[in-house]
Order: sequence, then structure tokens, then C-alpha cells
Amino acid sequence: MQRFSRLVEDMIHPGVKFGKGVRLGLGVIIEEGCEIGNDCMITHYVVMRPRVKLGDRCVVAPMTFFEGDTVVGNDVRVGPQSHLTRGMVIEDGVFIGLTLSTSNDMTAGRGHKDELKAPIIKKGARIGGNVTLLPGVVVGEYSLVGAHALVTRDVPPYALVCGVPARVVRYLDDESMMEKYEESIRGKGYETDRS
Repeated sequence: MQRFSRLVEDMIHPGVKFGKGVRLGLGVIIEEGCEIGNDCMITHYVVMRPRVKLGDRCVVAPMTFFEGDTVVGNDVRVGPQSHLTRGMVIEDGVFIGLTLSTSNDMTAGRGHKDELKAPIIKKGARIGGNVTLLPGVVVGEYSLVGAHALVTRDVPPYALVCGVPARVVRYLDDESMMEKYEESIRGKGYETDRS
């Protein structure tokens, strides 16, 4: 494990399991029962409550807060100042933009612990900046949530959703998206051959 700095004493529970090549930033707090996969980078002032599990090759940007019992897959990128509520599941290859806000309490504090239902973000989904996910929503595989959206219901796989509340704008086709990406970088000195 490599630390970016030792100026502020990090608060790492002695029982935390670290994979190989983990890098930690300044002021990181990681509580008991957490597991960090191989080659992860956890930047400055990140807080991980008990039993957070982070897969391999994840990058967590500054000032992100993980509530306990959250499971994060491999190759996930979490933008700065995000709040990941207790019990979330974030599958492989997810991108989360800055300042994601999530909640898990279906009754806004008036119910029981049994009524908590965290959002789930499926494989390959992308979340824009300043998005809010309400309790229990499922963001489908390879979907895209536009910036500032308020997600109040499930997002279908491959859907582009935007707005308050978020609505399906259209469906994304991976092959056509790759073609559009290649068109956008043509002539800018980037190699586009996929062979």
C-alpha cells in the first residue's frame, strides 16, 4: 500500500484487507471489515464506513463518503464529493460523475431499519454530475443518466435518461455509440483502428 502523503494521520482500522498496489490519499478513513481490491486508488479525505467492499482497479475521487455494507465491483470510477448510501451495489465498469447523492430510506426517517432499500447501479452504467438516486431504484446495464437528473424510478438497460424527474430520452446502441466516438476523434491525431 502506498500513501500520497503522511502529513495527516490516516485512520485505517487494523483489520482492513488491502490488495496489491493500493494507493491512499491524505486523510483517508477506512473502518472495520472493509476490503480494498488490487490496484485501487483512494484519494484524499475519503470515508469508508464498516464493511465496504471495493473491487480491483477502482478510483475513488476526493471527499467521497461510503456508508457501510456497500459493494463496489471492478473498474469503477467514483467522482468527487459523492455519497453512496448504506447497502448499495455498484457493478463492474460503472462511471459515477461528481457529487452523486443517494438515499436508502423509503420513509424519510419514519420507518424501521428493515425498510431501507438502497439504489443498485448495474454493469457499465454511467452517471452524470450532480445526479440524485432515490431509494430502491435500479440503474440498468450500460445506461446513461444525464447531469442533474433526479432518478425516481428504475432506468432500463441501454437507456439515456435526463431531467427532473428523469425520463427516458432514447435508447443507446453500443455499436452506433462506438462509431460516433470514432467519428468525433477522426482527424485529431488519435488512432481509431479497432482490429
